[in-house]
Amino acid sequence: MTARKPIALAGAALAALVLGGAATPASAAPVTKHDVTIPASDGVNLSGDVYLPGARGRFPAIVDMEPYGRSTATPYLKFGYAHVNTDVRGTGKSGGALCLLCYREQLDVRDVIEWIARQPWSNGKVVLYGYSYSAITSLLGAATRRPTRTAT
Repeated sequence: MTARKPIALAGAALAALVLGGAATPASAAPVTKHDVTIPASDGVNLSGDVYLPGARGRFPAIVDMEPYGRSTATPYLKFGYAHVNTDVRGTGKSGGALCLLCYREQLDVRDVIEWIARQPWSNGKVVLYGYSYSAITSLLGAATRRPTRTAT
């Protein structure tokens, strides 16, 4: 009878791990939405990929607007940030004509921020992120002073 006791305890421990793990939202796989359409205020459709953490809820978002092609790196998902990587106008799958560092591109940054703020997965807080061209685009876009922005 003593030989069955460890087996029963091991079975109970395994069941607790399986049931406990299934109920943990943070253990869910991240969600990726490819080629999402983001409408700009002039009617042009921008295209981006949206990466969401594996937990349920509303998240702050990191935006990266690229002319080089979208990155698939998502290092901040594990910290609870959504990541929206968007092709700038006239590049990748975004419509319109490329206008490098122009005022229209600044407005596109504002439009993407506003679009994110309206999404059901967003808590309305948006961080602009980038290097090289995308960093300059972020800074110029931040200058449009989105009225509902809390931080960028």
